[in-house]
Amino acid sequence: MVKAKKYLIPLILWRNVLYNSKIFVILHPVWNKYQKRKQKLKIAMSKICQITGKKAQIGCNVSHSKHRTKRSFDVNLFSKKFYYVEESCWISLKVSAAGLRLINKVGLDAALKQAVSKGFCDWKDIKVIGE
Repeated sequence: MVKAKKYLIPLILWRNVLYNSKIFVILHPVWNKYQKRKQKLKIAMSKICQITGKKAQIGCNVSHSKHRTKRSFDVNLFSKKFYYVEESCWISLKVSAAGLRLINKVGLDAALKQAVSKGFCDWKDIKVIGE
């Protein structure tokens, strides 16, 4: 991909050159701010259960006078270490209380396979602590 030089192309044609030649560098300052905000929103994945896929919900605080203000209902998350017998190593997972109950019910291996098949976590996301 060849990058076009900004000072060689008039400003009116610059946007068309970007779209037509598939150069995805946006030089307008407002667009740059939008792109940065969009990237920051994608990165945040901290409050999600890796087994059940539960994440924070958004709702309202309702006062006595019915005045509503936004709030978030967070998940009951724990950072737990498990011994993964099939791989004979310790792994660390971010698990909700419901995820712990699921692991106790069906087992760690079955719960992990189920979470990966549903797309809640990936095998790369599972942190191996020690062997």
